Amino acid sequence: MYRKLTTKRERGKKQRILQKIETCGRTDLDDFWRLSGIKENYNNTHTPFLVFYEDEGKIKMDILKKAEQLLGYPDSTKVMQQWSGKWSSDFFQFTVGDYRNFIEDPVSYYGEEEVAKLKTAKDVCITYGPRGNCRGMEYKVKLSFQDSYCGVHSSGGKEDERLVEFFKSEGIPIKEVHERK
Repeated sequence: MYRKLTTKRERGKKQRILQKIETCGRTDLDDFWRLSGIKENYNNTHTPFLVFYEDEGKIKMDILKKAEQLLGYPDSTKVMQQWSGKWSSDFFQFTVGDYRNFIEDPVSYYGEEEVAKLKTAKDVCITYGPRGNCRGMEYKVKLSFQDSYCGVHSSGGKEDERLVEFFKSEGIPIKEVHERK
């Protein structure tokens, strides 16, 4: 919910009365991040992101279909999205800064158990195509219940970039393979 930005004439001068944008919705974002599919960056045509901001003295709203598009707005920008649950639908409210913190923090993005598993990665290999695009990544992670390793393969994209940043921050060596035509 939001209020209009109003102007008021006082002694022949226009004076702006600033009002802040207020949104109503659930704020328990842990469930939202985990269940909404926001990590997969799907094209949300049925439940788009509603972005509220002030521009040239007017309150505006943009409708975005991908979570990645939120990163083009300032951190204080208010966002709402409907989550279609199995039994009921809820609206969640957050800011672009909340989303940015979520995707930049490995523990909140992957979860503690997955981060512990990723820290055991070895034999990390990224394959690049002839044009320099990432074709995929392979690595092995240690299974928690035994002393063996399990191979993991990903097919390129933003998730691989995020994993490369994580592996570099943990000091895990990465081998690069460049394919030729």
